[in-house]
Amino acid sequence: MFNFLNKKNKVLLPIEDWVKDYIEDAFRWIIKEFGIGIIKSNGILLPEDFFFQAENPEHFATHALNIIAARMNVAPALIDLNFFYENISASSFILNQEATSQPMEESFTGLYKGKNEKGQYVIVLNMGNLKSSESFILTLAHELSHVKIAEINLLEYDEYLVELLSLAFGFGIFGANCSFIFTKYLDSWGYSKQGYFRPQDWAYSLAVYAFIRNEVNPPWSAYLSPVIKTDFNKSGKYLTVYPFKFNE
Repeated sequence: MFNFLNKKNKVLLPIEDWVKDYIEDAFRWIIKEFGIGIIKSNGILLPEDFFFQAENPEHFATHALNIIAARMNVAPALIDLNFFYENISASSFILNQEATSQPMEESFTGLYKGKNEKGQYVIVLNMGNLKSSESFILTLAHELSHVKIAEINLLEYDEYLVELLSLAFGFGIFGANCSFIFTKYLDSWGYSKQGYFRPQDWAYSLAVYAFIRNEVNPPWSAYLSPVIKTDFNKSGKYLTVYPFKFNE
């Protein structure tokens, strides 16, 4: 049941209680395993942090990978980045147990395949499904989050934890905005999405991220799409009444 209204305090929350508990527990785990510094010291990245000249999509992906790897403290030389343009499905690849036991959608954008024989972490980008710079950045940040989890030898986890880890490293705007993309045509409309979290899940997660950083109405929230921003503001109000508890 959605916790839309708390009768005592009139505080809106756009997600279910169990989702809230999962997000908060995941943040506590991230702080315990990676330290509060990855959230408090780094700050969130913005689209303009990735404004650079690129000759082609592969060049953009490689350059973006270097920026993302630097933020996550991963040596780019440890990444074996592969590009595919064919209409292939996730079932074309066998994921090892370091990756995830969850089924992948047919129209995947990226895959983490574990280590190759050279000890590099293999990441596959399905270029045909990456339609924007935000999509590239989200996918690379997500797959590199798999690498960070592999580095601590955690074998069983889900994709939602990976989403939150990418947020903790500062890539939440890209994940949130790609979770719901509205498109209007002359005589119709539609939407697309990427990732595992729903828009409202990203909104609450970003609010927790801002709360940990002691940010109120952070300037970066202006980059959020309207549907995300509305739920982000609701979630922030909720956290002023029911603060997120964590150990630094």
